[in-house]
Amino acid sequence: MNDGALSAAAGNSSGSKLRALIIGPYPPPFAGPEMAIKMLLDSPLRDAFDLVHLNTTVRRSNADKGRPGLGLVAAFFSYTGRLLRTLAGYRPQIVYAFVTATRMGWLGRDVWTIALARLFGAKVVIHMRAGHFRHRLQSATRLEVAVIHWACRRAHRCLVQAPSLRDQFEGLVRDEAIAVVPNMIDIRRYAPVPPEEGEPGRILFLGHLTVAKGYCELLKVAPEIFKVFSHARFEFAGASIKTERNVHHVQTTGEPLPSEDPEECWQTYIAGRHEDRCRYLGVLDESAKIEALQRCDFLVLPSFSEGFSMAVLEAMAMGKPVVTTAVGAMRDFVVDGCNGLVISPGDTQALNAAIRRLLADRKLRDRIARTNAIYVRENFSQERVAFLLARIFHEIVGS
Repeated sequence: MNDGALSAAAGNSSGSKLRALIIGPYPPPFAGPEMAIKMLLDSPLRDAFDLVHLNTTVRRSNADKGRPGLGLVAAFFSYTGRLLRTLAGYRPQIVYAFVTATRMGWLGRDVWTIALARLFGAKVVIHMRAGHFRHRLQSATRLEVAVIHWACRRAHRCLVQAPSLRDQFEGLVRDEAIAVVPNMIDIRRYAPVPPEEGEPGRILFLGHLTVAKGYCELLKVAPEIFKVFSHARFEFAGASIKTERNVHHVQTTGEPLPSEDPEECWQTYIAGRHEDRCRYLGVLDESAKIEALQRCDFLVLPSFSEGFSMAVLEAMAMGKPVVTTAVGAMRDFVVDGCNGLVISPGDTQALNAAIRRLLADRKLRDRIARTNAIYVRENFSQERVAFLLARIFHEIVGS
């Protein structure tokens, strides 16, 4: 995708750039939404539009996200004030905002963002970053649903990260208002690593150490893996979170998440027996995360619910095989046996078998690695996804 094509999609042929306000979290912490905003702001969209970013990061630690308290009240007034000043001073033609799947996020920020942006005459594009929005709405009150429904209908486009996630907005907005824009990746920074440079048997888990991310499922199968593969070892990177605050249901079935304590699972399956082969790396910044991905043989993320996991996309971009679950965007973008191994969430037998299959089959790992390196560059580069966004921005401004 060349700059000329992107400029044309942005309606920039005359040299006058459209003003776009980008609203979303910026690292730290280095979780999926934060990294997605960083990728967007570093993309060619910056050259095609006059961009201003409004940072919504409140918690500097992933472990603190979702905690209620007076700090969130102060954050609401701070954010609303900054938003009003930006709308009044910058007068954006487009407001593009990440929205959450939580009622607190919607009622405390997203509804106000949409309403104030429309008040100042901006066209609004919202982008859902999770896959459990529908489940959260089912437990909301009628008034809460009515308010969220009102706000969604005032957005000009409601974006999701994959075709399978269109149902997040179904019934809330017109079908034609829903569009698919996946995550983007910096293919220069997340460059492919030759398979022989990864350390055989080093398996990486990259995500919150929670039930929702499948961390407990991985702890359960690790001892069985060690019985068969003497060279296998696991590395876990991410925030250790005892209580799940956002995801409470299995995305594919709507059933409640398993009621498990990650710390107790560690004590039951790993502590005192396998600690020498299970290493906790802590919370990684971007450089350390890339180093961990470079070292690993493959990534495992057996989540119960996802939007579009940045960890999976980052691993695929670096030419790493992945073992993941058929949730969120992975249902669309990871094909079992082609560019990864896909299992059902919560299926520990299938998880065990998939990990064993990759550990035992070097040719399969290498083939998937080559496929992923090409696939990501053809579909998820910053240039390609920026073009999709630019086209949407142009369409709604011209409508």
